[in-house]
Amino acid sequence: MTLPKHFSTMKRPVYWLLAAFLIPTVILFAAGKVNTLEAQIFVAVLAGGAALVSIPALFPRRTGMSVDQHGITLHRLFWRSQLRWEQFRNFSVVDFDDTGLGLTPAWARYGIGYQVHDERELKAPGLLKRFHRFYGCHGSLPPVDGMRAEDLARLLNAALRDYRSRSTEA
Repeated sequence: MTLPKHFSTMKRPVYWLLAAFLIPTVILFAAGKVNTLEAQIFVAVLAGGAALVSIPALFPRRTGMSVDQHGITLHRLFWRSQLRWEQFRNFSVVDFDDTGLGLTPAWARYGIGYQVHDERELKAPGLLKRFHRFYGCHGSLPPVDGMRAEDLARLLNAALRDYRSRSTEA
């Protein structure tokens, strides 16, 4: 099974984060609502801080997910975490819209949940573990740009089967 080496993740949320800070900033300045120097500095620092945090995520390979023969590496802005194939039992599609009203944006509604053999191996805070347990999984992978969750789950399960067949042959 051949998977792409690197999946781009989480670009769309970054665009929304930038828009959430920059659009109101422009509107406030244009409407003349920021008329004192202190208010202008505060709004400029707030918008600039959001841009400084968000813009690095737009560069290639700063955020994403790499898949290789050893497992999955999650690339975050400031750290990476490695999940080995032997840890996984399976991957499944998880619907994170627990309201049932369709209020969750499409890019965040469906994710890839995973089950592991030994939950104690996961290095996640207890609250995060309880959150995932509510959805019937031990953890989840970030949304992938340009790929449906069902397709990614199918590819990852095929890669997991491929890993298992290679490890039993060796």
